[in-house]
Parts: sequence; structure tokens; C-alpha cells
Amino acid sequence: SAMLSSSGFSTFSITPRKIYAGVRTDWTDMTKPVGIYKTDSDALTPWVKKDSGITLSKAETFSLALAKSNPSVLYTKVSHVDGRMVGLYKTTTAAEPDSDGTAWDVFPFGVDNGLLQDEGMCWFNTLIEVDPKDSKRVYAGGVNLWMWVEDEKKWKNISYGKDPQYDYEA
Repeated sequence: SAMLSSSGFSTFSITPRKIYAGVRTDWTDMTKPVGIYKTDSDALTPWVKKDSGITLSKAETFSLALAKSNPSVLYTKVSHVDGRMVGLYKTTTAAEPDSDGTAWDVFPFGVDNGLLQDEGMCWFNTLIEVDPKDSKRVYAGGVNLWMWVEDEKKWKNISYGKDPQYDYEA
């Protein structure tokens, strides 16, 4: 806990028993921890780094989203101080390593999948949320708001009005 107390939290998510925190880069002291940490809220357990699989070399800020319908599912949107998105990641194991030894997998983004890199605004205007009823429906954005459509494996820009084909709840 003391290790994280002097660090800047960029975001956090809480389940009834677990707390997740994204700790942002402190550019004035690069020795401070950066990444995603987890603790058990029912006991005096220490914060444990839980970001295996995430590219941290250019990471500054972490936005976290916990799926209310499935607390083992979390998403994180990682950004860099220059405004670019470093990556988008998903865990289905409550940030515990899976069979490949990592906790987080890269989640699709980019021109091929629809979600652009937030037009260089990740440093300022960034969000990620999960539909409370569907852990596979994710909303992400910065300048524009995007929704992940699992069946199509792509992001749809929903910034310009409601598409009657989808029911938005987030």
C-alpha cells in the first residue's frame, strides 16, 4: 500500500472483494511504479502488480472498466502522454495469468477494426466502459464514442446519434 500511496492513480475499478487500480506514470520520478495493481478489499493484503501482457514501455495513463455482469472481465485503455493510444487490452481471468502465462490480451483497435486512436486525444479525453448487462459490449472513446460489436468483431462510431439496431445502456 505504501508503494502506491505516493503514486498518481489514473483510474480504479472495484468488485465486492477486489480493487483494481491503474497507476499512471510520474514523469518527475520515473522510479515510481506504473501499471495495473490489484488488492483484496476484505483483508489487509498488499497491492500486487497485475498487468502481464500489457505493453508498459510507452504507457502513461490507464482507463479501467469492470464488467458488472462478469467481474472476471476487465478492459483497459492505455495511453501515452503524446496523445496516442498505446493499446487496448482485455482480461477474462480477473487479471490473473491464464494458460499462456499472461493476464491481459490485446483487444482489437485501429483502422481495420474501426476504433481509431482517439485522434491524438488519449492524454486528455479518454474513457472505456462495459455494458452492465453484457461483458462483450464495450464503449470506448475520446473525441468520438465507439461501441464494440462482438458479432462483427469491429468498432462502430456511435457519436452521431443512436443507431436503432443497437440498444445503448452504458
